[in-house]
Amino acid sequence: MLADVTEVIEHRFWDDKAGAVREEFANDWSQITIYRGQHSNMHLTEALMAAYEATSERAYLTKAERIATLIIAKHAVPLSYRMAEHFDEN
Repeated sequence: MLADVTEVIEHRFWDDKAGAVREEFANDWSQITIYRGQHSNMHLTEALMAAYEATSERAYLTKAERIATLIIAKHAVPLSYRMAEHFDEN
């Protein structure tokens, strides 16, 4: 099951350029909006850390670190450590 979920995250949700996941898709996997949210990315961070702990596969931890860097370094630091909940692809 972990391999199946990892494949869906990697091929459908993960946006390597952004270092985070895409949020919304139609039934045919076409993207609905460019919305990004801190909430779902942070929950995925927790799941990726758990996957790393279970498998020792560094790729899970690397994705978790990239999300944390995006949310904290890119968004929270410039806002005096206030968390931006909603943002777009930029």
